[in-house]
Amino acid sequence: MAYTLLQVSDFDAAELARIDLAGITSHDAAVERIQRHSMGWSWTHERAFAELGVACRTLIPASEVVRRLASSAGADEMGSPPSQRPGIDYLQQAIREVKPQVIFFDNPAFLDAGELALIRALPAAPLLVTHFCAALRPEAEANLRHYDLVLCCSPRFEDLARAQGATTQLHYHAAPSAALELPLPPLEDRLRRACFIGSIVPGSHYHRRRLQLLRRVCRAGVPIDIYSDPPASRLLGALRRRRGPGSRLVRSLEDLDRLLAAGSPLHRALRPPVYGQAMFHTMQRHLCAVNVHAGMAQGYAANMRLFEAAALGVCLISEDHPNLPDLFEPGREILTYGSAAELIDRIRFCVDNPQEACAIGERARQRALANHRYADRVAALHGRLLQLLEQCR
Repeated sequence: MAYTLLQVSDFDAAELARIDLAGITSHDAAVERIQRHSMGWSWTHERAFAELGVACRTLIPASEVVRRLASSAGADEMGSPPSQRPGIDYLQQAIREVKPQVIFFDNPAFLDAGELALIRALPAAPLLVTHFCAALRPEAEANLRHYDLVLCCSPRFEDLARAQGATTQLHYHAAPSAALELPLPPLEDRLRRACFIGSIVPGSHYHRRRLQLLRRVCRAGVPIDIYSDPPASRLLGALRRRRGPGSRLVRSLEDLDRLLAAGSPLHRALRPPVYGQAMFHTMQRHLCAVNVHAGMAQGYAANMRLFEAAALGVCLISEDHPNLPDLFEPGREILTYGSAAELIDRIRFCVDNPQEACAIGERARQRALANHRYADRVAALHGRLLQLLEQCR
């Protein structure tokens, strides 16, 4: 049974701002440029679906350029007036043009319950699928029950979605094709250092443990590079929101904050954040990479870093979560820790034993090629979608 899939992909505004779309005159070319720049989840999914013969079109509602380049459409078949949210109008237009049998939202908070109901009211209502792998506000989490299928990136997220009455499928992240395609650098080209790549948000209970661990690692003097924006104080963040970034008081406090932080071991380890292809190359230059799940993971291995590091052949040091052995073999394909002291020991082991660290990374890459490709994940999803579509006939 053939079907058409419309993929609605969410992108961070700051990431979109870094992508040069000058001179692009078509919607699909703009989407392609953004997808190739990020080499993220939606780009890899689209390629995998295409290999299965599924007609797939991707929308990027957050991009003003992409929305502007969308072709005009006829009358509004959804019977709704123009929205105050341009992204919703853009989606409605695409539904009229593409007439998809399946719509896949990688952000379950993009539509509210009323907007989901409008799509469901269409004469040939498509299946609605979403991906649940990050913290949601209570109202957005409650809306999971309005989807036909909720893909969950760990058993923890499955439990949360099922508690809302949602139909779920375990759908772990996977090894990005763009990372698997990169050659492994020789040992002599690797930095005898660890790296951490990710955000650090002070005051967020989701990042509290991450910040504590990284501070302990830096104080221990182990060689590590941290690719992230400097963590500003909670007070400074609150003042920015209240008074605006141009406030004289805010600027003075920012200067003071930088002065106080300049001498800290964590500050000395900070490097500018990296994304997409630059992130892949940066991680591959290091001997090992540190992974610290955000608090929302609730003790389950779930994030992208597990599979990105494996695809790149980099020895990953991650928490000893109970479901990790389902993905990689601890001690052979990945190193684990349960405390800051163990994390520090694992980094030192890699630095002192670079050949073994590289061997662990290479074995992880072989496991990723065998079991954790996006083609495998999408093939399983494709089979489930065919079942659901058959039930709707």
